[in-house]
Amino acid sequence: VQAADELLAQAKSPPWESEAKATSQEEKEQATGSETKKSVAGVRWEEMLTEDKERYYHEVATGKTQWELPSEGWVSLLDDDGSKYYWDPVVGTTTWDPPGQ
Repeated sequence: VQAADELLAQAKSPPWESEAKATSQEEKEQATGSETKKSVAGVRWEEMLTEDKERYYHEVATGKTQWELPSEGWVSLLDDDGSKYYWDPVVGTTTWDPPGQ
């Protein structure tokens, strides 16, 4: 089992480090799924922000929330610009595309 700091460092390596980042507003909206409250199939956790911009994690199926970064199941994360990307902590993969697409 990896330490929480290692998991966080791994999760915070968004897909643009290996791909070109969306630059236009239209591309950003496509990458983020337009930030609606609909959940994405295959995503177990979503990264959320408090009013004070603190990050926490919401388990889609159960409604559970936690401060610690999840260690299993696809996680929907937000980059510094607010764009959504996806991370699989088991494999260590990040992608702009929702899982299963």
